[in-house]
Amino acid sequence: MKLIRVIKGNCTGCGVCINLCQINALFLSGKTIQIKENCTSCMACVNICPVHALESQSEIYKSSIGNLKAKGIAILAEHDSGRISQIVAQLIGIAIILKKEIHEPVYAIIIGSNIENQIQELRHYDIDEILVYKNENLNLFNEDIQIDALTEIIKEKNPNIFIGGSTIFGRSVLPRIAARLSTGLTADCTNFSVRKGDKLLYQTRPAFGGNLMATIICEKRRPQMASIRQNIFQPALQQKGCNPKIIEFKQITLPKSKINFLEYLETQHCTTILSNAKIIVSGGRGLKEKKNLSLIYDLAESLGGEVGASRAIVDAGWIPYSHQIGQTGKTVNPKLYIACGISGAIQHLIGMKTSDMIVAINNDPNAPIFRIADYGIIGDLKEVIPEIISQLEKKRLNLT
Repeated sequence: MKLIRVIKGNCTGCGVCINLCQINALFLSGKTIQIKENCTSCMACVNICPVHALESQSEIYKSSIGNLKAKGIAILAEHDSGRISQIVAQLIGIAIILKKEIHEPVYAIIIGSNIENQIQELRHYDIDEILVYKNENLNLFNEDIQIDALTEIIKEKNPNIFIGGSTIFGRSVLPRIAARLSTGLTADCTNFSVRKGDKLLYQTRPAFGGNLMATIICEKRRPQMASIRQNIFQPALQQKGCNPKIIEFKQITLPKSKINFLEYLETQHCTTILSNAKIIVSGGRGLKEKKNLSLIYDLAESLGGEVGASRAIVDAGWIPYSHQIGQTGKTVNPKLYIACGISGAIQHLIGMKTSDMIVAINNDPNAPIFRIADYGIIGDLKEVIPEIISQLEKKRLNLT
């Protein structure tokens, strides 16, 4: 569905937009740009045109300036392997808090094939409606037509607020949905508040590498869209007696997906699920050599925990990216987080500062990590970690 119009009187046929378009949806006819049917309305050409010859014509959302009809708080209920994703409970928790502020209903949007079990999971949360679209052609990887389906549901329901998770799936689909709806998107939010008079959503996120917190608003477009970092917000709990209304969408027509799924290969070198770990031992640049990473693994094994890492040793190739914690990695919230040889740059702190207890081991007494640590050990890792493991073993022997 094309949402871009060519203003023929402005177009000079310069070809800038043709060179930009990655799907070859634009071509020159005479001296005027033409748009093919495969246009995805990403709006990149609209933004780059030097003579303003291209414009968005999203009728519903272009007229949404001060849209008083928009109502409700919608959340994206993503799922995988037959279960609702962990972040969905956190999204519902946020939505329930916002509902108390603006007194609008909460919707959970779920699409896919064979999703009855996931719908039943959602029915145990204190939400008002579950918006369902079932299609046997929807699977985990055909995001192009998933975006089509989600966009149509949002257009029809017209929510005031729409939030999803900063997951791999969310980071892929949410920006493209926002472009289709001609609205804004604030990514990786860590806090929300609402201005009660006009129900304007204040969306707070780290900016400039985490050195400051920016609060962003979307005054003139609806829905107000945002994504959240994992393990920052308190998840909602399932309850008895909840009875959300189920609304099934059947009138959506989807094109054939352009994505050809070939094979799913599971990562062999890492079975770590850091987002669920209760104990995490992380290593950083202070390890100095890759061989010293064995100390981190030994301590994690001794404690029954998982292994994390700072970006420095991931970039160095010592450990896979799946272990990375921080702004460009995972956000974790374990009961115990032990930072070994990690200086405490703000980019890393963003990913672990909500841990219940933080223990820092570093030979630099001025390392920033000590400012947020509950307990700090100043010393050489090669001496401190073996001693901790030794004491843990003695404790176990005494207990037995």
